[in-house]
Amino acid sequence: MDELQDVHVVVTGAAGALGQAVVAALTEAGAAVSAFGRSDTEFSVDLADPGQVRAALERARARRGPVFGLVHLVGGYQAGSVLETTAEGMEALVRLNLLIAAEMVRQVLPDMRQAGAGRIIGIGAFAAVKSSSNQSAYNASKAALISFLKSVAEEVRSDGVSVIALLPATLDTPANRKAMPDADPTRWARTGRVAQLIRFLLGDAGADLNGAEIAIRGRL
Repeated sequence: MDELQDVHVVVTGAAGALGQAVVAALTEAGAAVSAFGRSDTEFSVDLADPGQVRAALERARARRGPVFGLVHLVGGYQAGSVLETTAEGMEALVRLNLLIAAEMVRQVLPDMRQAGAGRIIGIGAFAAVKSSSNQSAYNASKAALISFLKSVAEEVRSDGVSVIALLPATLDTPANRKAMPDADPTRWARTGRVAQLIRFLLGDAGADLNGAEIAIRGRL
């Protein structure tokens, strides 16, 4: 896919199972990937600290130029009934699933607007649109993220930027297999396939998908 050759893409959560698959797929496609994560990535950064994010992006731009694409994979999960969910617990998930994404978008969007082109791809959750019990804080925080991405999509309609929300159900990762040993992982979405979808959306195919929400249910 020559269309991604030397295109600068920032991937957050790059050390995770999906993040590693995305970095590999984009590197194979020739993209200039800046991998962000707490550790074990090219740019070790606490994404909850806007100053660290700003400094890391400055270093990434110095190496690879303005940012064309943001693939934001950082997020968190916590189960619990409504009665078990405290305000502090909900606030923590909102901070992790929404506020970090909002800050990343705020810091990379000027590059895309100046270039008149770009992609922002965020990971929501299918549970945000088809809620299940005992995860109200998670569902609400992911729904907020999706609403935020849709709002950004409206703001950039005339800027050549596409904002796309992916809504996976359960991904087949080592962590999920460990957490759900009795489940059937063959029904879950494969990280490699999701990575290939992201690679596809960063190309020309994603240019007309501003505001899209794409459910990734596997066989669930």
